[in-house]
Amino acid sequence: MKGPILFGHPNLIAAAVVVVSGLNWPAAIAGELTRVGGQGEMDFVVVPSDLQKNSKLLKMACRRYANKHCDYFCKMLMWTDKKQVPKRLPMSDQQLETQFASYDFNLSTGLNRLRILRRGTVVEEL
Repeated sequence: MKGPILFGHPNLIAAAVVVVSGLNWPAAIAGELTRVGGQGEMDFVVVPSDLQKNSKLLKMACRRYANKHCDYFCKMLMWTDKKQVPKRLPMSDQQLETQFASYDFNLSTGLNRLRILRRGTVVEEL
C-alpha cells in the first residue's frame, strides 16, 4: 500500500504552508496536471496554461502529482495541447517537437528533475 511521500521520506507526515511568489500553494496551482495516457511506467500529461508560464510552480505540481499517483518512481512526458499527446510510444516527430516538458522522480536516488523543452531540446532544467 502506498503511503504519503513528503519531503523524500515515505512515512514522514508534515504540515507545511508553501508560499511561492506571494501565492499560497493551492491557489498557485489552480490548474492541475491531467493524465491523458501513458505506457508502462510513463504518464502522458497535459499542462494547464497557468503552469506553462512558471517552471518552479510546474515542478511543484509535478512533485504533488508524483506523491498522489506514483509510488517511488515517476516519469512524465508533458504537452500543452491534448491533441498532440501520443496514444503510445514511439511518438511521432510532430509529438516530439510539441512536447513541452518531462519530469523524473525517483525516491531511491533522490532524483527530482523537470526539463522544459522546445522542439525536442532542453531549454531549462530544474
